[in-house]
Amino acid sequence: MTETHAAALELGLPANSPESLPALRSKEAQRTALAKGGVPIPGFASVLSLSDLVSAVAEVGLPAVLKPSAGVGSMATYRVTEDVDLAELWDMATARYTADPRGDGSVHFVLEEMLIGERWHDDPRYAPYVSVESLVQNGSVTHCAVTDKFPLSEPFRENGNVFPSSLPGHRIDLILECATQAIHAVGIRNSMVHTEVMLTAAGPRIIEVNSRLGGAAIEMLQLSFDYDVVTAMANIATGRPIAPMGPRLRSTGQYVPQSPARDVTLAQVPTVDQLMAFDEVVEAELFYEVGDRPDWARGTSGGKLARLIATSESPDPLLDLADFLASDKAFSYVPD
Repeated sequence: MTETHAAALELGLPANSPESLPALRSKEAQRTALAKGGVPIPGFASVLSLSDLVSAVAEVGLPAVLKPSAGVGSMATYRVTEDVDLAELWDMATARYTADPRGDGSVHFVLEEMLIGERWHDDPRYAPYVSVESLVQNGSVTHCAVTDKFPLSEPFRENGNVFPSSLPGHRIDLILECATQAIHAVGIRNSMVHTEVMLTAAGPRIIEVNSRLGGAAIEMLQLSFDYDVVTAMANIATGRPIAPMGPRLRSTGQYVPQSPARDVTLAQVPTVDQLMAFDEVVEAELFYEVGDRPDWARGTSGGKLARLIATSESPDPLLDLADFLASDKAFSYVPD
């Protein structure tokens, strides 16, 4: 992403400013930019060593979250509580991060005060956080929609989402206002944006801002709004006007069901045909077979058992499908 924007700037094409790029790669730089922009953020501290981690815990407090400053897909991300052995945690986090090709190889982590979510949805099957998909052109922000999330699997692995959000309008307005403030604070001017937001008792709080769309956003925008976001992204990249979005047509779900947070062997896996037999499902693929041991320690990408896209007139059938995928009717394991 950084190289792409740098190349665009050199060619005189629309892009984010050079000053914004560090905050789009480094979580530490992003938190600093958000704070300077007046966006409420959790306490945080840079961690380069075990001694830094010990000092950071004393400064930030517990519970907290340890994550790589440059990371993706919940890789090497851990909850830190009073009962955690910090030396053991540091050894595990650094070993997993440096061995993962998605990282930058550096041992640079951030310890953040844990954001405590509050239930804003009527249905308890939604998690207390959301994401916002946005398009930014010449600094002008167009929000496409807010996405509801399924509860996370330990440690911080995503199971999927439903799009667009079923939250009431006044809640959506608060979330979009928060996302807009964060986008401007980070300095994004020409890009698609995926902003993750925790829903707390004090209001929406930014988890992170990414200069990209979220996973499956292309399919979900097409299915829910009949919106061609690929053309919209191409228009932003070349300075052409983007088309407005139309009304919501239907709800869409993305599913990446996760294996347990322990070493297990799969005993039962549905076939693609069985998954496609659900009326709502339009795409399905599997990543593991019976007898495989999911690589859950690699985060969301390593632990996901399947990927599905489904659509329906209302969110209810999509939530029912999530329940099925999380049950032993879909995936089961050999006893330890």
